[in-house]
Parts: sequence; structure tokens; C-alpha cells
Amino acid sequence: VHVDSALVYRDMDIGTAKPTAAEMAQCPHHLIDIIDPTDAYSAAQFHSDATRLMSDIRARGHIPLLAGGTMLYFKALTEGLSDLPQLPCPASSKASAPSVSSICAYSPSRLASAIACTSSALRGVPA
Repeated sequence: VHVDSALVYRDMDIGTAKPTAAEMAQCPHHLIDIIDPTDAYSAAQFHSDATRLMSDIRARGHIPLLAGGTMLYFKALTEGLSDLPQLPCPASSKASAPSVSSICAYSPSRLASAIACTSSALRGVPA
């Protein structure tokens, strides 16, 4: 089970130390080339995928081997992740999140309002 934040992305073969086809043919590899580079993949998603895979591997009578080097992913497996609150304001939606150029055009009061909304949500305080 690869514990590497870059190997999950398809077509990102340069600079990722992705195993070759010959290496992958020698033994099963997991969590390589599972999503498109335009898709998001979080440590929480990794935790879910890796935990499921490790259970499946153990159920087949094998011992899962973790390989790779994203320490946040290792930490997610060994220590778990904190539950973060959902943002109730528009900043929580990828589709409605403002672009950098539009943020630069915000008036100071609108920018302060957006920061306050996000900050309140992160503290668990209603906006």
C-alpha cells in the first residue's frame, strides 16, 4: 500500500518515483494511479482507502506493507485525523469558492466579512 501523496494521481510519472510496470508486475501495488490530477485527494480519503485495503489484504491472509513517504498520510494511519467542522459559508464550496483574482478585487469590508465567516466556522462559532 503506497503512502505517497503523488502516486495516487494518474499520468504523474515524472518526479514521483512511481514503480515501473515491471516492478508492479512482481507484486500487488495499491493506491497508485487511482485518480485524475484534476481531482482532489485528501489525507482523510487516503486514510479511508488505506484502512479498507489493509483490511482486505489481511482478510486474504497477507500482511500489508506500507511504502512511500508522505508523513501526513503515515500520521493519518497511526494517529488518526482531527474532525474539522464543515464551513457553513460559501467558502466551504469548491464550486462557489472565489478565484484569487476576484479576492484581490474585494473591498476591505467584503474581505473582512469572508475572513470572519471562515474563521468563525473553523472555531465552531455560527457566522
